[in-house]
Amino acid sequence: MNGHKLKCSNEEYRALQIARQSLISAKIWRRELESYANELRKAKLHERALKYEEVARRLLEDIRYWEKEIRELEAKCFGEK
Repeated sequence: MNGHKLKCSNEEYRALQIARQSLISAKIWRRELESYANELRKAKLHERALKYEEVARRLLEDIRYWEKEIRELEAKCFGEK
């Protein structure tokens, strides 16, 4: 908080922390899935690689959700837009 007064409740600030961690986790998982898909392609396991790529693409929706959630909570807690 660095001496800044929050403009939201402690519960909302905690929700912001959880959303940030969720975003990080989703991005890491997506990066790993893409890496695994590349490995599978190199091993000529194209069907399996496609499945990993599909899951990685679906994670984009979750990533966008967490980014939006973070923007909203940051605006509420810090007055940022």
